[in-house]
Amino acid sequence: MKYGESQFDKKIGIFFLFIIGLVPFIWLRQEYIIAKGDYFPIWLDPQKTLTTDIHLWAFDNMGRADPISAYLLYEFPWLFLRYIGLGVGTTEILFQVFFFMGAGFSMHYLSRTVYPKLNLSHIISSVFYMFNFFVLQSRLNIAFAWTYVFLPLLVALLIKIVKATYRQDSKTVNKTIIYFAITSTITLSFASINPSNVIITLLVLAITLPYFLITQRNRIGTILLNLTKLMVTSILLNLWWTIPILNYYLWSPLIINPEVNVASWSWTHSRASFLNLFWLNGIWSWRPEYFPYFDSYSNPILIALTFIPFLLAAMALLFKSSKSRFNAYIMLFILIFIFLAKGLHEPFSQLNLLFYTYIPSMAMFREPTSKFTMALMPFLALLIGYSVDHIANVKISKVKPINLTKTLITTFFITIFIIAAYPLVTNPIETKTQQGSFSSYVKIPDYWYQATDWLDNQHGDYKILITPPDDFYQMPYIWGYYGTDQFLERLIQKPIISNYYTYSYKTNPDVTTTLQQLYSTIRYNRTTEFKALLDLLNVKYILQRNDVQYNFIGRNIIPPDEMQTFLAQQPYIHLTQRFGQLDIYEYTEPKPYIYILNPTTLQQTAIKIENITTLDLIFQNTTQNQPATIISYNKINPTKIIATVNATQPFILAISEALDQSWTAYVNGKQYKPILLYLDLKGFYINETELLEIAIEYEPQKWFFYGSIISLYTFLICTAYLTYTYTKTRNISHKIKQKLNLLGSK
Repeated sequence: MKYGESQFDKKIGIFFLFIIGLVPFIWLRQEYIIAKGDYFPIWLDPQKTLTTDIHLWAFDNMGRADPISAYLLYEFPWLFLRYIGLGVGTTEILFQVFFFMGAGFSMHYLSRTVYPKLNLSHIISSVFYMFNFFVLQSRLNIAFAWTYVFLPLLVALLIKIVKATYRQDSKTVNKTIIYFAITSTITLSFASINPSNVIITLLVLAITLPYFLITQRNRIGTILLNLTKLMVTSILLNLWWTIPILNYYLWSPLIINPEVNVASWSWTHSRASFLNLFWLNGIWSWRPEYFPYFDSYSNPILIALTFIPFLLAAMALLFKSSKSRFNAYIMLFILIFIFLAKGLHEPFSQLNLLFYTYIPSMAMFREPTSKFTMALMPFLALLIGYSVDHIANVKISKVKPINLTKTLITTFFITIFIIAAYPLVTNPIETKTQQGSFSSYVKIPDYWYQATDWLDNQHGDYKILITPPDDFYQMPYIWGYYGTDQFLERLIQKPIISNYYTYSYKTNPDVTTTLQQLYSTIRYNRTTEFKALLDLLNVKYILQRNDVQYNFIGRNIIPPDEMQTFLAQQPYIHLTQRFGQLDIYEYTEPKPYIYILNPTTLQQTAIKIENITTLDLIFQNTTQNQPATIISYNKINPTKIIATVNATQPFILAISEALDQSWTAYVNGKQYKPILLYLDLKGFYINETELLEIAIEYEPQKWFFYGSIISLYTFLICTAYLTYTYTKTRNISHKIKQKLNLLGSK
């Protein structure tokens, strides 16, 4: 028998991974969705949202750049699964199966690429990569899980490109470059929901590459040429999603929330000691109120088992082979990642602080444990697999181990991995505990769907104000959900106004000020100012949530009865519909979405926060003395508006949106950029007269369109090449078989 062979050969190993990859089905709870904290299934009904998700601008909260177009490759499978009738909860579990099984297969492929002769290593590293404390307790973080699945695969493909180049196998190089580029766009597009995932992926690839460049340095020129081809192909294929991300993070006027910095988030480093990181549990939230399996890890035997993986990885350095240098190389970076993962936890916290101070954009790793631990996991799994393989093949008294011995040793360590993670295996998603009553399994009440359908079916371009005001971006609801209020804009297709936006990762500071001002008028009963803001923000309906748990400890939420009293006291607001615990009020004097302003009037009015009630000259009841009249307008989509205006003199076309400078109005071949009106609302000063057709467009949408075309054509070319080479190879193989058969017959 060849070295390392056992009954756990390739086919049996893959079948085994498939079977254990079905574990997430035991987490399924029929008729429930999985939602809590920052994680909510944002594609509850993709058919309802897909038409808006392909655009780079969202009208919610006065308007803002939106990166959601970058996640379309994740949305399309949702659309298909929902189309064939699967519930949201079942769809979520199917994705969990994909994450679980995909991680195992991806790691199996990496291990076979790095250690092709160590058959036991492949199954060991894969099982550990699937069953470990770190990945199981992170199941709710879908963007993390998505990245975790494909990270080993990308590393393996990169290594195969270098090795094939060394063998001068150009066909394999070209095919693997295409596979890498396609995998990268699948991986990074959705991983970009948190840019740190993209950086971690690129960092792991950048760490892997130098070792193989050095070992194959006699062909460094050819390798660099192929790497250039890899970069160009990957960039072209990834262009479609990078435009929305760059637009959101760099090109739009949104800024990082001042509260997003390592100093204000240092409390998340409180448990990131080296000791905790060595059993992959440096998360700040490891408390009995957050994890129902917390008490299970008070068992000293179980705790001891959780340290075995790192001990095995360290033992890998003791076994000498042709891979010893590579093992030492990746162990070095495992230790570096552990150091980075501890963040500002002692020791050497000042050194970590220097990184955050002087490395640009390091603030995205404000919670470093989850990010840098993910980076070390593929390397750690490789060393663990290598170590167990060598333990199983150790000669005792010059007697080679038999297959039964290898099988028993392999089974022993697989069992250890599963036992160490078993409290999580039973259901790592559930978060309901005796101290915390909110489950991660919830049912959205029917009255929410009824209310949102009613609102979506109302005619006209008006916004919906959400009350009571959020005092944080997460809200507790009496029906069991405690998490992000992002689900409001996913359920309601009409534009909404909600101050949960003010707690976002990136915000427009002027919009934040306006929203805070709006909700302060409610808290402090400034009714005249409240009405003026309803006018300026184009609000027609108010959705009052009576199902929030307003008395939740530590929160400052206006009780439903007080909110209802405030709204009932306004003579211009009437209760128009009631769905369960939701009240819908109508503002009877709504102002238009688009209107004409006289430039002179704007200069005279000069609306500011402290002078916001002087609106008589803004919203006039007659068109008399107005410089222009709006004949009609059509909001084609979130990024394009067509208006027909009859103008007698220059005018301002005002829009109830916080448009940024990427918006442009086209009139008679001329371009006009938006000007600031008040409260960060924008308009266009049009120096034209007579009957005008005005096209108002969001320019990055064109870039997204062109980038998508380039990516699509690149994909088609790649597909055509793969098809051609496959057909050609198949034809050659067929001819060889015919000749062999002919010779055999003679």
